[in-house]
Amino acid sequence: MMSTYVISRIDDASFKRLVLVKKLYEDALQRMSTSEIDRMMAVSQLACAVELVLQCIPSYFRKSLDTDREIDYAALWQAIDDLLLEHCKPSLPLKHMIFSLCDARENVHLYGTVADTSIVEEYALFVELFMNKLFKDVFGLDFKTISMSWTI
Repeated sequence: MMSTYVISRIDDASFKRLVLVKKLYEDALQRMSTSEIDRMMAVSQLACAVELVLQCIPSYFRKSLDTDREIDYAALWQAIDDLLLEHCKPSLPLKHMIFSLCDARENVHLYGTVADTSIVEEYALFVELFMNKLFKDVFGLDFKTISMSWTI
C-alpha cells in the first residue's frame, strides 16, 4: 500500500504514467519469446517504459528539465541523474545495460535487426531490476505491486 507521503507527492497524471510503465513492461514480457515482430515490439516497449519512467522523475520533484523536446537519450539520462543527485537520491542504476537496450531499439528502427529471444529476455531482466530500484528509491513504490487499483 502507498504511504500518505507518496500519494501527496505523486500527481494523478504521473501515477497513471507509472502504471503505464508497468503495463508496457508486462506486455513486453508476454511478447518476447514468440515471433520476430513480437520481439521487436518487446524491445520497443521495454525501451519506452524506461524512457517514460525517466520523464516522470522531474514532475515528481516539481521540476522541469531545461532541455529541448529533441533531447537525446544520453542527455536525458544525465539530466535525470543530476536531478537525483540534487535531491540526495541514488544515481540511475544499470546504465550500460539500459543503453544497450536503447541501442537495440535503434537497431530495430533503423536497420530492421531484431534481437534473439535470449537477448530480449536479458533486456527484460535489466528493465525489471532498473524499475524495482528506481520505483523504490525515487518514488517509494513497489514496482511489482503497483496498479491502478491504488487510486481507488
